[in-house]
Amino acid sequence: MSILRTTLDRRLWAPNGRSSGSLPPRLPEVVATGGDRFRRLDPIGAGGMGEVYLGRCERTGETVGLKYINTSEYLDKLNVEGLISFLVRFLEEYDLSRRVPHPNIPRVIGTNIRDAIPKIDGLKNVFRKSATQHLRQTTRDSFVPRSLVGKDIFIVSEFVAKEFGSTEPAPPISECFQSSVSPAVIKMFFVPVLDALAKLHDENVAHRDLKPDNLLVSVQQDGSPVVKIIDFGIAKDTNINRQTQVTRSGSILGTPEYLPPIPYTADDKLRDIYAMGQIFYELLTNTRPFEGMETVAQILHAKSNLSPFAFSRIADRKARSVVRKMLSPRPENNFQTMSEVIDAWRQV
Repeated sequence: MSILRTTLDRRLWAPNGRSSGSLPPRLPEVVATGGDRFRRLDPIGAGGMGEVYLGRCERTGETVGLKYINTSEYLDKLNVEGLISFLVRFLEEYDLSRRVPHPNIPRVIGTNIRDAIPKIDGLKNVFRKSATQHLRQTTRDSFVPRSLVGKDIFIVSEFVAKEFGSTEPAPPISECFQSSVSPAVIKMFFVPVLDALAKLHDENVAHRDLKPDNLLVSVQQDGSPVVKIIDFGIAKDTNINRQTQVTRSGSILGTPEYLPPIPYTADDKLRDIYAMGQIFYELLTNTRPFEGMETVAQILHAKSNLSPFAFSRIADRKARSVVRKMLSPRPENNFQTMSEVIDAWRQV
């Protein structure tokens, strides 16, 4: 056990500084929320915000996704403030992803985070508005670490299956569209995605990590495919004034290849428009213009100086015009709302 882990055991897991003698166990087999119990099945994947498993509702038999944070797993990686910030972002993911019910957004069923950490909403407000020093003081004065003993934080949501009734995860669009597509495909499958994003923006939610891996293709019960938007791990309430592309530690928020140029930093909704423009460019041309660049600086420089020649690869003139505007280096020259983008595609 590392020195950091030993120190944090005393601060987080033991009341009054006395050793608790044990840490929370590995992830539980069954979790409960909203009056239902959900059994953990096979692992699906893991990322910066936790681990994801297949699950099943014991009452209805519905297949679900279970996303966990096992707090003890992160004690070796994070200090106290980092752990609290991590949990606050997990809560924001839950709150923001359920704000807009939409066929192209997986349904969110429930979480235990407010039961496990009764003061989490107060910490969320501090995290939004205060400097790190204030967060540290608030953590010391207000947070009740004992409430985490034996707890695993989870979100239960709709499982996005490859096809109705399957337990195989839906693939990302990059695996489904492996050659260039026509504008008709964009209109059929992706204008509904733009509609979901427009409704999120109307409710002051920006996704901020739109990329092919976060757009999954699922075949519904009637045999029709639908594209679902996943991973609200760095989504933001745009009413809150907080840094957008970098964290307080200076790390990048989002996927560098899909970040907009620096002038977009002040507007997260336009950031979503830009990212969708790049996704459409890749779908229409079957090329990834920034693949292979080694640094964020190189990518952002290339985006600020994208040659008009690059757009000549889009054969359809109207589609070319829409994508070129969505990828404008200057935000004032872009569409200003997702609804404007939808209207433009409907004219293609």
